[in-house]
Formats: sequence, structure tokens, C-alpha cells
Amino acid sequence: MFAKTFLTAAAILCCGSVWAQSTHPDNGNIVQHYPNGSKKLTASFKNGQPDGTWTRWHDNGNKSEELVYREGKIEGKGTMWYRNGSKRSEKYFENNVEHGTSRAWYPNGGKQQEIEMRHGEPVNIITWNANGNLTAEFHVTDGKRTGMSMAWHNNGNKRSERVYVEGVLVSEQSWDEQGNPIGGQNNDDE
Repeated sequence: MFAKTFLTAAAILCCGSVWAQSTHPDNGNIVQHYPNGSKKLTASFKNGQPDGTWTRWHDNGNKSEELVYREGKIEGKGTMWYRNGSKRSEKYFENNVEHGTSRAWYPNGGKQQEIEMRHGEPVNIITWNANGNLTAEFHVTDGKRTGMSMAWHNNGNKRSERVYVEGVLVSEQSWDEQGNPIGGQNNDDE
């Protein structure tokens, strides 16, 4: 649920804010500028719908986001950048729905998360902390965790291993930051 909420919010941020801010032609391009004269937005329309590459910039001149529309729907790669110019996120769309591997990075360029999306639903999620250490990896089927779910402490030592079947926790093992076992359970009907 976290990943879906995050991705939905990012998509609205990335896509919805641009269109709502402008009046637009039925066919043609619009260009907006910041008060300092630098570009803010370039966008194009066909038959009253977004069509073509839409690009936004930060007021310092660095790109902020870029999306490609076809007949009003997002298609292909959508990219966002931090103010400093480093890549913030990359998502792939088919027919206005996220599909493919979405990635996000910290401002320093380190990986933050990788989410495999299938038809708008997350299926594999991997996250890292700002130091580059893996923090979590889990799988989702029909909106529920499934299979092995693992988490790590900030120092890189494993924190937990949990097994889920259709969203129900069936077993788990936990470790402290030094790697010592601290608990476990097995909920199988053996």
C-alpha cells in the first residue's frame, strides 16, 4: 500500500499539476516562463488533449520533469529531477498506467527504491537507505504481500525475514543490529 500511495502521489505531482495551471489551445504548443525569464513549461496539445513531450524546469534552469503524452495519455518514460540536476525518479507508462520498473534516487545519486509495476500494481519493491544499504525487499500479489519479505538494519545487517501467503504472515525471524537472533515465530498449520 505504501508504494502504491507514493507512486500515485508522484504521478499526480508529475503530471496533474502542469495541466491544471494553464489554459491551453486545442492544437499547438504552450510555453511558460518564470519571472526571471527562464523556461518553466513547454507542452503541446492535439485535439484538446496533451500530445507530445511535456517538459518542466526548475527556476534555476535545470529540468524538473519530462513526460510523453499520446492522445491525452502518458506513454513511455517519465522522468523527474532534483533542483541540483540529479535524477529523482524514472517511471514507465503504458496507456496512462505505470508498467515496468520505476526507480527513485536520493539527491546524492544513490538508489532509494526500485519498484516493478505491472498494469499499475506494484509486484516487487526494493528500498535502500541514504548510505546505500539495502533496507527492504518484498513482493506483492493482488495488493497483498506474498513470499519472502526481508528487511535490513541501517548498518547492513539483516533485521527480519518474514514469509507471507496471500497477505497473511506465516513465519518470521528477527535479528538485532549485531546479527544476533531475537525472535521468531511460525504460524504454519503443521
